[in-house]
Amino acid sequence: MDTVLERIVGTLLETRNYTFTEQFLDQLTELTLQFVNELSADLSKYTRIQRRQQPSLSDIKLLLKLKHISTNELIREIELSKKFTYRKQLASLLDQLVEEPIKEQSRPFFDQSSITELVPRLNVKPDYIPSYLPDLPPDYTYQSTPEYMETLTDLKKLRMKLVEESRMTENSLYKLIEYDDIEWRQKFEQELVELSPDSSANETTEVPIPTTNGKSEDFKFDIVEYARMRKQLLIKRDRDLENRRKAREENMFMKAEMYYSPYSTLKPTAEVKQYFSDALSDGFKSVIVSVRNAEKLKEQNIKRQMEENARREQELQKQNESISFSFPTINQLESESESDNDFEQEVKDNIELNFDGSDNERESRNLVVVQNSDEKALQQDPPPSKFAEDVSDMSSDDMDTIA
Repeated sequence: MDTVLERIVGTLLETRNYTFTEQFLDQLTELTLQFVNELSADLSKYTRIQRRQQPSLSDIKLLLKLKHISTNELIREIELSKKFTYRKQLASLLDQLVEEPIKEQSRPFFDQSSITELVPRLNVKPDYIPSYLPDLPPDYTYQSTPEYMETLTDLKKLRMKLVEESRMTENSLYKLIEYDDIEWRQKFEQELVELSPDSSANETTEVPIPTTNGKSEDFKFDIVEYARMRKQLLIKRDRDLENRRKAREENMFMKAEMYYSPYSTLKPTAEVKQYFSDALSDGFKSVIVSVRNAEKLKEQNIKRQMEENARREQELQKQNESISFSFPTINQLESESESDNDFEQEVKDNIELNFDGSDNERESRNLVVVQNSDEKALQQDPPPSKFAEDVSDMSSDDMDTIA
């Protein structure tokens, strides 16, 4: 139908000696179709308003009147159409089948020769499907194709994957632990509040009983204060909107978008390019300065920390030097042990030499040992001869004890 209408429109234009292009003819045909569709829709609406299924002559008159279409012009067009030389040719076009070109999106549904050669069709089209409709998709379209997971064979990637999964699991466990801890603390605090003597649950609340003769409190609404607050709120909202607009205008990226965006309509001039290059250089310089300042601060902190550590070490060393203990050295201990051994050997020698002494003299003798940090001396009150006599008078048990 569209092809016939397009040919009719083209024929009418040629009879009036108009030259046109194919695009103009397509556009004019679309406008004609749109106008005819509007007329049909309006006529159907007027018919339904009158509670009829088919339009009547009165509906057509109303439609022509509202669309400002005179019947005289229609009569004149009908008379001219009878004298039209290509009338029979156009009428014969209605009986001919016009094949529309197949679009690329619909070509797989119509041109299936390559598919049928690769995969033969098993099911034939049923009889209730018209022949002009496209064929159904092949049978393999509805068959499910198995999908296999891609296995990892690289050991490095496999280890990295395992580490990532373990970290994700660890983070999830930490979150669960934190959530349990928070929930437990909240529950514990709630129990403490319930058990506290000052809690509102243990207090007896008095319910006010409304009186019949009581007067309600007067509530005065200050309309001036309310208007002032509303005005301040609107002023604040406008101020915030203006600040956001200024911030957007002063934003460097928004300025660059006006000139360098793929949708921008402004072309950058030499001044604009110089402005953005200066801004980039200033930003780069500020970054370098901030990095250097951060490095200087870091060096100062490290130096200060080293000085503090050195000072603390000096203080600890002074404290250790101030604390002294008078313990004997290893050489002193060895000399003392040697002197003790010499003393014992001397006593044994005297006992062996002076074993045959007198038995009459029995006087008690005292041995005084004086020990110093440097030497150890032995002082005897009686002379060596008297000591030998006393030793001779000792019994065998006393000798064993001394030995």
